Amino acid sequence: MKKAVICFTRIPIPGQTKTRLTPLLSGEERAALHTAFLRDLAGVFIQVDARLYVVHTPEDRQGLLRDIFPKACGFFPQEGEGLGARMENALDRVLALGYDACVLVGADLPLLTAEHLESAFSALARTEATLGPNPDGGYYLVGLRKPCPALFDGQVYGTGSVYGEAAAALRKAGVSFSPALPCGDVDTPQDLRELRPALAGKDTHTARLLNQLIARGIPL
Repeated sequence: MKKAVICFTRIPIPGQTKTRLTPLLSGEERAALHTAFLRDLAGVFIQVDARLYVVHTPEDRQGLLRDIFPKACGFFPQEGEGLGARMENALDRVLALGYDACVLVGADLPLLTAEHLESAFSALARTEATLGPNPDGGYYLVGLRKPCPALFDGQVYGTGSVYGEAAAALRKAGVSFSPALPCGDVDTPQDLRELRPALAGKDTHTARLLNQLIARGIPL
């Protein structure tokens, strides 16, 4: 099976990323955290037998992502109105390159491991689609073997029913589906505080940055 992974991300620019962590973190601190997330993901992606593509917003004029992901096969901008359209266009574009399976993940995943990605590709070896649930009722990962407009049409994001509604849309469209392993993401200050014990004793970019933030007196 010819496999691809898409990292779907914003550019880690101060003041333009992780805004839901305001006012706990400054714009510079939020950008540093996002960069740490991406550097940890880069280490995960190279453990998986799949080609990497980075789909981003806005334009990467400073080449920040090329520095973080030197082994990526391609970088291209997110296109479309709304999150669903942007994810769909990214998946369709990479699948059109001749891949048998493509998995898209977000950037806010400091607990992601190669096992999560392998579980998604294992699901795609059996079925046409996979979703990776997260604890808030959404999904952090979506994988397809071919374009699937039904998965994105009319979907509303940012609610606690996103995963269930996406799974229901797949069933209604007759698309075979199997879930990937669950994984939490980091959107809010509470997510960030819960992350600290999960990374205790680990030597990752994110763990080191959290220790630095705590040393500055930030209440984590």
